[in-house]
Amino acid sequence: MFFSQQVRKRKHLFVFRTGQPLTGIVHVRIFRVCLRIVYAYMFGCVLSYVFSSLQRAFTAGNAIACEKEHDFFSIILLTMNRTSAVARVLEDIKNSEFCGDSIRLEVHVDNGVNSMETINFVKNFTLPGVEKVVKVNPDPLGLAGAWFAAFNPALSNERFIILEDDIRLSPLWYVWLKRSWVVYGDADGLAGISLQGQTLIPYGPSVKRRIRYRSQPFLYSLVGSIGFSPHPMVWRDFLHWQESLDPTWHSVVVPGLVTSDWWVQNGSRDMWTQYFIFYSLKINLYTLYVTEKVSEALAVHCRLHGVHFKEDAGADFEAVRALPKQFPKKLVRFGWGGERVDGNKESRSGRYLQQALLLHAAKQIMHENSFAYLLFFNRGFIHHTMNWICNMERIDRQVLKYTVFISSDFYTTRELLRFRPMLFIFTRPTDLTETASFGTYNYYKLVHKRIDVQNMLLQEGVNIQIIESDHIWNRSLNADLRQLFVNRSIIAGDESAFTGQQTKKICGGFYGISSSNSTRNFFQNYYDRYSRYLHKFHGHASQRTGRIKGFEDDQMLLTRLVRDSSIDIHWLDPCLYANGNWFVNDKFKKTCPVPSILHNNFIVGNNLKAKRARFENMWYLDDNTCRLIEE
Repeated sequence: MFFSQQVRKRKHLFVFRTGQPLTGIVHVRIFRVCLRIVYAYMFGCVLSYVFSSLQRAFTAGNAIACEKEHDFFSIILLTMNRTSAVARVLEDIKNSEFCGDSIRLEVHVDNGVNSMETINFVKNFTLPGVEKVVKVNPDPLGLAGAWFAAFNPALSNERFIILEDDIRLSPLWYVWLKRSWVVYGDADGLAGISLQGQTLIPYGPSVKRRIRYRSQPFLYSLVGSIGFSPHPMVWRDFLHWQESLDPTWHSVVVPGLVTSDWWVQNGSRDMWTQYFIFYSLKINLYTLYVTEKVSEALAVHCRLHGVHFKEDAGADFEAVRALPKQFPKKLVRFGWGGERVDGNKESRSGRYLQQALLLHAAKQIMHENSFAYLLFFNRGFIHHTMNWICNMERIDRQVLKYTVFISSDFYTTRELLRFRPMLFIFTRPTDLTETASFGTYNYYKLVHKRIDVQNMLLQEGVNIQIIESDHIWNRSLNADLRQLFVNRSIIAGDESAFTGQQTKKICGGFYGISSSNSTRNFFQNYYDRYSRYLHKFHGHASQRTGRIKGFEDDQMLLTRLVRDSSIDIHWLDPCLYANGNWFVNDKFKKTCPVPSILHNNFIVGNNLKAKRARFENMWYLDDNTCRLIEE
């Protein structure tokens, strides 16, 4: 047995040595190796499929493809006499992916008398599938004028983009832009979408910083003019506002922004963006940007010799090769100083700039009128404010010119700007956008915010006259008040007139204060006391349950402090300023049949106020339109 095993082993060894069955064994081994490779490849494919599926699930809705719905889109190209630049842009448009949409190209040629070469080139340029229209303005509009005349959308869903001729476009710009409008078209405060790379932070120590937020779209306060696609309703309201400006009275300078310095140096003829910057600041608008790579942009600024550059400066970016693919539901916002903004709130830089604008306007008014009217309002009082404007357009339009309107939220500011865009309207955001009932913590908190603004202006040397939306003016008191401000510290309406009270009380809705050393110290003391007193009730049960019992309100506190001080006060005759008791007191009506200013107070509820004004034929607003009153 042992011998037999040894023979078999030797035979086995011999088989390997002689190589007789070697070929078959190698084939088996090769087959096994190949089989393992196939298995590994199949396993890799499975893993690749799993990972790609997970990625698609994770980035659902982020992959860019042409939208199924076919749209109509307008491209407005602004040019004058740079034929070679126009040729490059037209070639880029020709090579763009438009996803089968209907595209209309309008080429606007400024100063057509000197631009015949450009006009002929554009007319002869072929753009398959694109409707082309050439519009020639024979007289020079300037760059700003060309932008203002570029496009005025008639519909709320019209999509368009305005291009200057010194840009280059990525072939995929339209695909990304269309997708962005689908995803973010309804974003609150969206001014529009820019294809340019973000390069400027206008507020702060360095004006050339970049916002470090790559790969995802973000909202930024500063407009980007290189490939700008405005929101149609924002653009329409902006054009209406811009047309209403009186250049001798309204300035779009924003103290603190480097763009204002450029605007002052270069003038208003060519820098349309400063108007839009001012407008965006007033109503808290943001422009959508995206930065996939720091060196690439969907629209490239060639920086050619022209309005902005004395000589060619070269392109600022390269055209995007691969589209940004992320479209998060929640957009991050950045303010004028590049700081990140919490939610839809106003940025820190925006608050500072708003206050600077408010102070500038108040000083401008005071310079001409010796004092500025202050009218505070919120969403609950928007129609009363409109009604007062209609009232003043009948009585004295100059009073509107001398009034600073201060809103409690940007939504209300936008609404009033649409109604009368030429007014000085500013926003001091609060969380109290609706009306607050008298005697409640929210009411006193709202009053505190307003006193804060008054104190700021007084400390800066501005004389102020407080008025309210529920006033009805039958005669202008502007000349009377100007005379009183010459030698009076405080001018006040008596809230206790014809009420049976023996002690006069300052009406918190109608008083004026002249800014002097004594009144500034006095009002600062008043503001500090009111702040400390209100703080005692913060977190108190009455803050949640409603009215605060025994609270010394602003009118009582101000009256008491005036009485205890050496500050002189002039009480207006009740026939010049009449409180709401006039409506129900026959003796008051008989004594003052037509008060110069009638305060529609002493009644709770805005609807009841409006109903009472209509009954007395003192309501001048119908469907947000001023109506004529029959005499």
